Amino acid sequence: MRRTIPLLTVFLLVAACTPAALESGYDVIIHPDGPLYVGDRVSFEVFAPQGESGEVVEVNFDEQTLGSASFAPFGIGQRDQATFWWVWDTSGLEPGVYSITFTLGSGYSWVEELSLRPASRVPPPEPEASWTSTTTECCIIYYITNTDAARDIETLSTLADEESEAVAAQMGAELQERIPIIFMPRVIGHGGFAWDGVYISYLDGNYVGNGMDMVLHHEFVHY
Repeated sequence: MRRTIPLLTVFLLVAACTPAALESGYDVIIHPDGPLYVGDRVSFEVFAPQGESGEVVEVNFDEQTLGSASFAPFGIGQRDQATFWWVWDTSGLEPGVYSITFTLGSGYSWVEELSLRPASRVPPPEPEASWTSTTTECCIIYYITNTDAARDIETLSTLADEESEAVAAQMGAELQERIPIIFMPRVIGHGGFAWDGVYISYLDGNYVGNGMDMVLHHEFVHY
């Protein structure tokens, strides 16, 4: 499986900045966080040392432009950053160290050296995991196979329909389209967020400890 992450979580995850970026004065956060493996689709968040809204930064690999973006407020904290979604597709590359070049509109540039490990070394259960979805009366639910959400998907589907119906009655609203829900096996923040869909942490080791009916109800109200 290509290791990608839902768009919302890109600005919520915390990862280490690279030495090259720190030396340049520009911080770069790489996703997926942790080791990179052949087959990953890699995203970048680039932070300016001081606010530089409107400044453009370009990302290049092997003399090809992967993407360009301007520094702008982003995410819950409205951090001033340039964001690159899944721009480096590492499928077909050999394991090894590769250079990614970041270039500003002013001409200033720096290089990040990123290591790719063999795809055969991706730790379990990821090799057997893949994104899938199920459609209910209220929602389109996205989740990863072989996770706690996959195990409990029938219960989660029933809860989603019940809480959506309750919120609609409470607010006198009627859904015009199904609500996208993403269940992730990782706790981010307080475990639930709403944007143009709903993100919810779901795993047995959820330290937030909220009842799923309450979380769904709360996020549906936001939606």
